[in-house]
Amino acid sequence: MIYEKCIIVGAGSLVYQLAAILKNTARLDGVYEYGAFSQSELEALCKQSEYTYMRLHTKTDADKLMESLCESHCRILIISASNIYIFPDFICRNENIDIVNYHPALVSAHLGRNAEAWSIFEQDKVAGVVWHKVTQDIDMGRIYIQQEIPLNTKYTSLKLKLLQNRIAVELLKEILPDILLGKEIKGSVVKQAGVMHRSSEVPNNGLLDISWNGEKISAFLRCMDYGRLNTLGKPTLCENGKKYTWDSYRIIDNPEGVTGNHNDRIIIRDSMAFVLKNYHQCE
Repeated sequence: MIYEKCIIVGAGSLVYQLAAILKNTARLDGVYEYGAFSQSELEALCKQSEYTYMRLHTKTDADKLMESLCESHCRILIISASNIYIFPDFICRNENIDIVNYHPALVSAHLGRNAEAWSIFEQDKVAGVVWHKVTQDIDMGRIYIQQEIPLNTKYTSLKLKLLQNRIAVELLKEILPDILLGKEIKGSVVKQAGVMHRSSEVPNNGLLDISWNGEKISAFLRCMDYGRLNTLGKPTLCENGKKYTWDSYRIIDNPEGVTGNHNDRIIIRDSMAFVLKNYHQCE
């Protein structure tokens, strides 16, 4: 193995799975989670398995870690996944450090955050899973490996994200041995960049437009659906100058005879029915 140190930067249970792969395949010198939040599933999992874990509460904390890695003059591998920290230029340019990042979309379609939701909202035919080299341009480094996922109208953002995570684990297992040995991986070069999405962006600002056709309404409801994670916040609908939201929804292909409770809102478009459960005004 060419690396003297191997670490992982990211968040969530996916990072824990990747940490286990790295530990079992080579070595694991630390798991670093970036973000200021009160509780961490990843921290609990790492503690259970006795993995070295550190929380990077601020960008300053993360930058200091990167500076220390550069100053060590060691050959270092960084695996990045579910990670909102943007690596600064000085570490991307460092010849002793290689950063391999997971991106949950084809980079020719969507860059940046919550790409799985944007794939659904834009009604893409395929989504994807990509492992690529990190460069100074976000999500634009050489692709080591990727896999397409045909999309259909059954995917929510949560279901797609979970599938992508499972595929990401298997793809990393495939390429990691060659990466650790320093073998050249003849991946593809990004020829056309997709649309960049910031963490603050939400499809149509989280607003349901009932003038959309049925397929677009379906795509919006499903892209906002991260289950209990509530990643993009609650969707809303403006009617008569007031803003409303709902607790859950149903999409019904055949609207004939569709009924709901007295506090449900039913929308019918293009032979499709959408039942917004417990429809109520926002506080």
